[in-house]
Amino acid sequence: MASKANRPLDSLEVLFGNNVRMRREALLFSREELAERSHLSPQNIAKIENGDRFVTTDSLQNISRALNCTPHELFLSPKGEDAEASMAYEDLLNLLKNRSEKELRYAHSILALIFKGP
Repeated sequence: MASKANRPLDSLEVLFGNNVRMRREALLFSREELAERSHLSPQNIAKIENGDRFVTTDSLQNISRALNCTPHELFLSPKGEDAEASMAYEDLLNLLKNRSEKELRYAHSILALIFKGP
């Protein structure tokens, strides 16, 4: 693997690591929590997120399960408006995380009014 200083910012390792970090933070997981859920060490998670280490197929499966996504999603490269939409989506998920059923139903009814109209 090329040294970090010589690796382009759009390399697969960096893209994958950024996506892991973004999803972990969107779920409000610490590195330690993701490490526990994916059966890796926090040091390995840090190296993966920084683009310093790539994953095995087993680790890829474990990380994607822990982040509640498909392995494929961890390799997608958001561009322009897609990146902004992705961040907005992640923000919405954060707002809804750990809410009661009553709060979720209320949020749903508000969103339905906004997007479906009267």
